Amino acid sequence: MIILDVRTQEEYDSGHIKNSVCLPNENIISEPDILPDKSQEILVYCRSGNRSKQAAQKLADMGYESYLCFLATCKMAVHCYDFTLFSKSGFLHPTFKKR
Repeated sequence: MIILDVRTQEEYDSGHIKNSVCLPNENIISEPDILPDKSQEILVYCRSGNRSKQAAQKLADMGYESYLCFLATCKMAVHCYDFTLFSKSGFLHPTFKKR
């Protein structure tokens, strides 16, 4: 699974979910090199949910088959919590643990 942060590089640099990769929404214009496997699960997030929704639609239009989850995160959560995912009955659930 790839955790994809579609905020700007500046926003990413100011704080992001551990092990996420930055690909700003405005840079998604063709198939990204960092996402070579179109069947890989991708968790897309941004600050409010708007850019992640746009990015997920762009990726879907390019043929990415995986489940694209729109996760909005707030600055406090990125800076103050460790983000992890766990599977429960086949569904992914985010959990936050205070740092």
